[in-house]
Amino acid sequence: MARDTATTSRIMARIKRRDTRPELILRRALHRMGIRYRDDSKAVYGRPDISIAKYKLAIFVNGDFWHGNEHNARKPSRLEDLFPVNAGFWCGKILGNIERDRQVNQRLSQEGWTVIRIWASAILRSPTEAAESVFRALEKLKASCQPMDLYLESLS
Repeated sequence: MARDTATTSRIMARIKRRDTRPELILRRALHRMGIRYRDDSKAVYGRPDISIAKYKLAIFVNGDFWHGNEHNARKPSRLEDLFPVNAGFWCGKILGNIERDRQVNQRLSQEGWTVIRIWASAILRSPTEAAESVFRALEKLKASCQPMDLYLESLS
């Protein structure tokens, strides 16, 4: 039996855009590792959940359902099979999110940013592993600094 639209609307209104549990868990883990960052920066295209502008690192915490991983996890024959009601709307929304993620990745890459997308389920399963993957990426970015960048940093 399908829910009425008022119930669905109330449920959907409670879903947060930022400061979700997986995002907070990852941010705490990164902070414990000594990594400092900005959260939800409007200055970076696509408003990554976490960004480190000095190294041009953008981190997105993607909800499994809203960004298409739920389909991969459940393996229904069609995406529409996940939705008992209004499948066209929800499939369009999820496919639109996937396409927007692709476009954001492409633009940030063109602007010299490294983009990391982490599934919320991966953070909940192993926060330390998720934070370590960010740490490794950051270490690679730090190691690839040009000598002139290092010289300019040492003058300040």
